[in-house]
Amino acid sequence: MKRRDFVGAGVVLAATPLFGLVRAEDDPGNGWRQVIARLTGGRTPQPGRVHLELPRIADNGNAVALAVSVDGPERATRLHLVSDLNPYAHMATFRFGAGARRAAVATRVKLAGTQRVFAIAELADGSVWSDVREVAVAFSACFEGPA
Repeated sequence: MKRRDFVGAGVVLAATPLFGLVRAEDDPGNGWRQVIARLTGGRTPQPGRVHLELPRIADNGNAVALAVSVDGPERATRLHLVSDLNPYAHMATFRFGAGARRAAVATRVKLAGTQRVFAIAELADGSVWSDVREVAVAFSACFEGPA
């Protein structure tokens, strides 16, 4: 391959997104869909049984109050928190032992801007349940900028 051909191929590859050859839906963003699939073993979470509490508007994304609980007769074994905008989609996983009376978590999270947060519970019977909330963030956290 001649140098001219090699450089020309590089220009074509670099310009590919400019010409619409890569669709927006092919871009995984922070990979949140893949994270959910990995965490659930490919099972599709059903809505319900999980109650995610977040404010509709958060003034400061550096410390947003979050509470999650799981209802029902079946014991929750794991509870995952996933973000569709943060640099790292998988925010946390909480494990509940056989002695846990109730699966509930109250914490604070960092949010990189207005986004959806998913709470996904895995139950002892193998079922997967979820809840999702959108939070408008006035002052974003987790952003990458000049140092």
